[in-house]
Amino acid sequence: AVQRAGIRPLFVYLSSAGVSPNARSAYMNARARVEALLAKSGLPVLVARPSFILGARDEPRPGEAIGAGFIDGCLSIISVFGGGRMASKYRSMSGDDLAAGLCALAVEKYDGLTVVEAPDLRRAARRWTESICGPGGRSDETQIIE
Repeated sequence: AVQRAGIRPLFVYLSSAGVSPNARSAYMNARARVEALLAKSGLPVLVARPSFILGARDEPRPGEAIGAGFIDGCLSIISVFGGGRMASKYRSMSGDDLAAGLCALAVEKYDGLTVVEAPDLRRAARRWTESICGPGGRSDETQIIE
């Protein structure tokens, strides 16, 4: 129905950094299977693969917050020794930045399956936020009035 109306659908799937069909983790394997099914769907699909997502949640996740802090600290050390790309890929991000990045990316056109990693999501979030708030603007300072 959407296609008959002339609207091009986009399926956006929130996956996870490190997803691979060869992953040992059941969690990562399940996400890889979903990505493979989406790739065969024939729809344009945007797969976002952030690492840890930080911010307010309905249920507490202290283990995730502690893990993200530890990993981010280790990644800071790794980036000093030339591991900047890996650090950028696996560094945590806020839920607000993830949402802004997805909004920016969702308005683009896609064919087939497109995977975006955390660095792409961060760049898109900056573009989206600056388009709303101006250069250097921050999403937490944005107030949308209906």
